[in-house]
Amino acid sequence: MSHTVKINTQFKRLDPLKNAFKALGWEIKEKSKLRTYPGDPQANKTFDWVAVNPSKEINAYDVGIMQNGEELGVFCDFFGGSISKQLGTELKSLKKEYAMQVIEEMYTLNGAAVFREQNADGTFNLDVQFSTQS
Repeated sequence: MSHTVKINTQFKRLDPLKNAFKALGWEIKEKSKLRTYPGDPQANKTFDWVAVNPSKEINAYDVGIMQNGEELGVFCDFFGGSISKQLGTELKSLKKEYAMQVIEEMYTLNGAAVFREQNADGTFNLDVQFSTQS
């Protein structure tokens, strides 16, 4: 049986999370319901934000996001494999993108330019350059 579950994460910052989803091709909607399997009780719940799955597959379920104090709760149904295919097993690709978004935001706010380079093995190098003005 398929069901929507809360994913145990350490997502704490909304903008980097939204930007991570967008970088992976997902759209973000506010105060919305998510697409999940018919009969899932979570299908009737309005989430603070919903990451809309870009896949057109029948089991292309969305990801719900709820603000819970300082933590962002992430809810989804992995049935059918669409979420894992796009966001990684256990959301590893999303977590990696989120971490890079947090780093990029932090350095950009401090006046640096951040450049990404993807290596052949799928890892990334981040080059941070601070302006040297006298």
